[in-house]
Amino acid sequence: MQFIETRGNDGQKPSSVLFSEAILSPSASFGGLYVPSQLPTLDQEFLEGHLSSHYKTLALDFCNNLA
Repeated sequence: MQFIETRGNDGQKPSSVLFSEAILSPSASFGGLYVPSQLPTLDQEFLEGHLSSHYKTLALDFCNNLA
């Protein structure tokens, strides 16, 4: 999954990076951050299934929906 800059590109840093690069170097051009280029659609079943989930369980399931 690609991550894009929130404040445009100054030519000094890449405008799009992989997840691992965004985590290791989150600062983008003009003081912005890298955010996912798109988010998965989370249906009602997913949301209801995680009403009482622990954060780690929710995060893992969410990441599995990114692929």
